[in-house]
Amino acid sequence: MVHRFGDVEIDEAFGEIRIAGAAQPVEPQVMAVLSTLIRERDRVVHKDELLDEVWGSRHVSASALTSRIKSARQAVGDTGREQRVIRTVHGRGFRFVAELDPAEAPAGSASAAAAPDRTATEVGRAELRPTRGLDEGWPLVARDAELANIRAGIDRPDVGGVILTGPPGQGKSRLARAVIETAREAGFPVARINGHSEAASIPLAAFAHLLPADVLEVVGLQGELARSVLFQRARTSIAELARTGRLVLMVDDIDRVDSLSVALIGSLIEDGSIFAVLTQRVTQDPGAEEVVAMHDLVRAGRIRHVRLGPVPADHLTALLSRVLDGPVDPACAEVLVDASAGNPGMLRQLVESSLAAGTLARTRGFWSVAGRLTTPTDMAAAIDDRLAGLDRTHRDALELVAIAGDLDLDVAFDLVADEVLDQLELTGMIAVREVGASARVRLAHPLYGEILLDELSELRSRRHRAVLADALTDAFAARGAAHPADRLRLVQLRMESDGEVDDELLLESATLAIIEGDTALALRLARRVRSEPLQARAMHLRGEALYLRGRFDEAGAVLEAIDLTELDDAAAAFVLRRLATWNFFGRWRPRHALDALAAQFDRWSGHPRDVLESYWVAIAAFDGRFADEALGRAARLRTEAEGVALIEAQAGSAMAHLVRGERRLAMERLHDFSEALAHLPPSLTWSGPNYASSVEVMVQLQLGDPAAARAVLDRDYGPGTPPSFRFVAFAAGRLALADGSYPQVFDWLDPHIELGEMLGIQTNTAQMQVSTALAALAVGDHERARREASSLAERLPGDPTTTRFDLEWAIHQIDAALGDGRAGDRLVVAAAAARSVGNTYSEELLLSAAVYSGAADGAVDRLSDLADTADGVLTGLRHRAALAALGREDPQGVLAELDRHGLRHDTWRLQRILG
Repeated sequence: MVHRFGDVEIDEAFGEIRIAGAAQPVEPQVMAVLSTLIRERDRVVHKDELLDEVWGSRHVSASALTSRIKSARQAVGDTGREQRVIRTVHGRGFRFVAELDPAEAPAGSASAAAAPDRTATEVGRAELRPTRGLDEGWPLVARDAELANIRAGIDRPDVGGVILTGPPGQGKSRLARAVIETAREAGFPVARINGHSEAASIPLAAFAHLLPADVLEVVGLQGELARSVLFQRARTSIAELARTGRLVLMVDDIDRVDSLSVALIGSLIEDGSIFAVLTQRVTQDPGAEEVVAMHDLVRAGRIRHVRLGPVPADHLTALLSRVLDGPVDPACAEVLVDASAGNPGMLRQLVESSLAAGTLARTRGFWSVAGRLTTPTDMAAAIDDRLAGLDRTHRDALELVAIAGDLDLDVAFDLVADEVLDQLELTGMIAVREVGASARVRLAHPLYGEILLDELSELRSRRHRAVLADALTDAFAARGAAHPADRLRLVQLRMESDGEVDDELLLESATLAIIEGDTALALRLARRVRSEPLQARAMHLRGEALYLRGRFDEAGAVLEAIDLTELDDAAAAFVLRRLATWNFFGRWRPRHALDALAAQFDRWSGHPRDVLESYWVAIAAFDGRFADEALGRAARLRTEAEGVALIEAQAGSAMAHLVRGERRLAMERLHDFSEALAHLPPSLTWSGPNYASSVEVMVQLQLGDPAAARAVLDRDYGPGTPPSFRFVAFAAGRLALADGSYPQVFDWLDPHIELGEMLGIQTNTAQMQVSTALAALAVGDHERARREASSLAERLPGDPTTTRFDLEWAIHQIDAALGDGRAGDRLVVAAAAARSVGNTYSEELLLSAAVYSGAADGAVDRLSDLADTADGVLTGLRHRAALAALGREDPQGVLAELDRHGLRHDTWRLQRILG
């Protein structure tokens, strides 16, 4: 029989291959491989079938097959990269894909027309049933109940996923793949991502193969806003994959996935876009606590936790017969199963290493152990034994893949001979996955990478990284573009191998590193920029990285030295905002910060001007002296600005109204804030929402409703969750103080105060310490109260700001409680100063404190005026408390009213006066 395609003729009768009529010498086994693949060209031929067909009962290694496949390709003018004639269907086998001349097709066999030429990707999607020894692992056993329960969860909107935990080799990934397979068969869209320690610092590295290349393109730098925009782009792209139904996403090694990808997974689970199947290896130490990834979602019941235990011995015995395709001697099975200790991954390692060593062989139709079987005590030892048997060429290839983590197949072909890749795949050392139009290579099990990298010398590591960097550079040049995550990986490889890196690439990578939160890497990258025209951008990135690391003075010095004309408008505006933050909160120079911002307003128009002015509004309102001007500027922004500038103006307006005592108007502006925020990406993570939450808590407190204030914290951050943002921590501390939750004041604020003092954040730290000082007084810890009051007095600012009035509010109350008879009068004087700058919020606090500090006569008349005009019941109650202290009001009625509103700290203060 003669088969023809192109200018190639394969003559089975003569055992000859002719190209353009010229005969090519070929070995009989190569001809047998070609004949088998042609005969079965309508399907994928399993490698075991080829071994049986060509070598019969003779035991040969996988290298013999890969060698003949390579020779067969060479004989017909094909290569392992092109695969125009013989295609490797990764994880499954081989297929003949060239189109035969129909006139020469063998009679009675499936013709090319009858067997349409499916691509490897199509085959992989259509033929989902696991075959023996392949599909990145052995067949799934003893997990039917788990598979059914997980599969049922996909149909339930209230279940967002499952996390499978257990020691290495317990079948977590195999079960996860089975879930993906059944979901695909049921019509769900599916995708898969993997965690890898080498890429854990690269933002969205795990999702890189699923995202368009422009998703990570960051124009300019906007700090947390840039991270938010990046997050939202990725979220939108992944949501697109679920257009036809809920996306079922497999996440292998979730604990090694970069933090932004983890946040993205959590967000997609929360809104019901995906059902996540997560795997995580956990410690085998029975005394160690199991730490499960995404524990908040697990605790909330959105993700189910499934611990995989050992597989029963009878199931493993049946598995042996299946994967070895024949009966197994009972004694042999007992030895292998006992050595595996119920771990199917260990069993696979034992079988494959024993086959390679020849100690496991078929004798008289039965598989049996010939000689002594080596039985490592754990999975790592079994893998170490397998790796020890590799020659240098194969180990080099595995080390390159271990460093890369997830390597494009074309790049792998540039680095490693195709027969080496084939052999590593066929022996289960690497896995190749089809991803869209490309394919990616990774190690078959993460433990391979850990062991290889642990044993890798520094010199070999540098050499491998340089080789990988060169290959990636060539690949990027050939394609004309590359995913930003791949470019950041290239930069890391160049730096780790002491190579030179393009300055533009350094800046792009530093930007992505800041977005991911790896500020140490960002500093290293930015400092390596040498080009003079790019120095302003490099200094900006250095300043931002230093600021995020809490090195504010260094950051301020770097940012102040930048020539803003060398930056684009968005970046220049962001530098000015950072400098204003440093001056206002770090150096406690509020007027300097506001004047510096205002001086730049006329320099720009449009969005850069808006984001400068909106930030001025936010911090000016916080100051308190400029509430009127803040409201005036905010009025323009609320009608003309959009995006961040708009919501910042709304939040700043709310704060300004609070300072002026206009609590109802403050709530209206907060409602406007929420409305505007709803039209922006829900992933927005910068400080605006935190600022607004803190203002809302304070407004509700001033309205006399601590329960409503606590509901705000529960709504935005979860019930009982300690506040993690400085603005919110300040407001949460005031809430805990107001409702008498004094231990919570200390638990929530002490860590923030300690960190703030270490970082030099004076303003926020001092205002939080106000709450802890007054809580210490309430619980009778007079020594701490005295100590903290003294500390606050040393940091008392000279300007009549909200911060100064807050500090005086605490200092003089503590002084009065500790016997200073003139402290109440000082509170009255401070209240007059607050009134003179229009700070009604601070005036009311100071006057009510004066009542409890023995100066009711000086405070009661003004409190009466405020009680008639202020929104809410709190000021009126405090006026009545002043009257009760003077004997002009029924004290029991006032105490009952305070208690009914949950104002337990005010109750305590009045009771202390009444004795």
